[in-house]
Amino acid sequence: MNNAFYHLSETLLDTITEDFNDIFKNINGNPSVLIPSAGDGVIADHLKQKAKTSYRKAEIDCIEEDPCLAKALETKGYPVVHNDFLFFRTYKRYDIIFLNPPESY
Repeated sequence: MNNAFYHLSETLLDTITEDFNDIFKNINGNPSVLIPSAGDGVIADHLKQKAKTSYRKAEIDCIEEDPCLAKALETKGYPVVHNDFLFFRTYKRYDIIFLNPPESY
């Protein structure tokens, strides 16, 4: 596992995502979310729950460099669309990009 990986606490996630319910309410349809450096999926899980409280299903794509963490994300059902956010290119439009990069970048 990457030594630059740090697990975020629920308290910190609640603080930094407190406005997301309002954001989700202003999006037509299901919000599309990209999480570069998705780690073990704690951010994805938290945003998925936030979307549910707005009666939405978030469409969450992840980018993760560490193969073990990428496998854990896929096991949880999250699409891992790339392994390096610095080189990721897409035509897909995301409503929200939530980035918590490792300190090694």
